[in-house]
Amino acid sequence: MSMSNSRKIDALALSKISSELGDGSTEKMVEFFFYFPTEMDATMAEVELVNLQFQCSVSKSPNKNDWLCFATKKILVSEERFSELRTWMENLAAKHNGTYDGWGMEV
Repeated sequence: MSMSNSRKIDALALSKISSELGDGSTEKMVEFFFYFPTEMDATMAEVELVNLQFQCSVSKSPNKNDWLCFATKKILVSEERFSELRTWMENLAAKHNGTYDGWGMEV
């Protein structure tokens, strides 16, 4: 099974910053971005994320005609962890009619 473009981008980003991250035993604050067609869809996703100890906010997207659900959480950063998270985040977004737009963090 081949790796999706999104997973390749995650792997490339993680490999480029691996020297900054060390051995993956330190938690880093990571930001996650979701877009939904309605405020209700975004809020339903937010509830699930908050139940898993994410900090979240929902707001009208400034650049699109949809709603942004912005989530943050301190997590251990590794390629394996991000692969698992991407699958879960994509499923969460799809469940609520939205899209997962990736992650970011300060290095």
